Order: sequence, then C-alpha cells, then structure tokens
Amino acid sequence: MNAFYETEHFSLLSGALSVSAVPAGSGKPHEIHRCAQCGTAIFSHYPRLGELGLGLRVGTLDESSGFKPDAAIFTANKMKWVALPDGVPAFEAGYNPKDLLPPERLARLMALVEKRAAQQP
Repeated sequence: MNAFYETEHFSLLSGALSVSAVPAGSGKPHEIHRCAQCGTAIFSHYPRLGELGLGLRVGTLDESSGFKPDAAIFTANKMKWVALPDGVPAFEAGYNPKDLLPPERLARLMALVEKRAAQQP
C-alpha cells in the first residue's frame, strides 16, 4: 500500500537508497527507491507527479495501523488467493481520484499534478 506525500515532507533518516526505473502504465519511467542494503522498496516517484510527490510504502513505517486504503487497484492482476479488504473500493485497473478522495486530499494531489505539468516543456 502506498501513501502519497509531497516529497518535501519526506526525509531519509539513515541508510542509502538505490534507484531503478521501470515503465509505468503510461510508458514513462516509474522510479523505485529501495534500501541499498536489503532491496526493500521504500517509495516511488510516479510519472504524473515526478519528483514532487512520492508513493511511500506504508509497510516500511514503524507504525502503519492508522492507514486505511482508499482503493485496491490493478486487481485484475492479483493472485487468486489474495483477499481484498472489505469496504474498500476495488478496481481492475486504475481509478479516478476525483471519485474517491476527500476534497482536501484531492486538492493537495491536484496542486502537485498542476505544478508538475508546469515543469513540463
């Protein structure tokens, strides 16, 4: 599960990261930042947000119990034995954040998207 944040609110406290790029659904690079020692994915920069926003892997946090997913996505590719959480909307592919996010979170996301678009040539 990813929690999306503005990169300016993230600080790596220790260790080093390695970066690998894989194609996202758009074909643009999706950068995965991993612990250089063990290879655990810590966060990603996705094409839509670039380096302005990151998808932090909630499972890497010391305390993650307060996070509830907004949606389960890309469920068409899940393993048959994976159980989806009750009460969480599920989508075979992606979804439109405007349909699910509370207004204040949607505003933060859209501000990042607009800032990223302004950076594009």
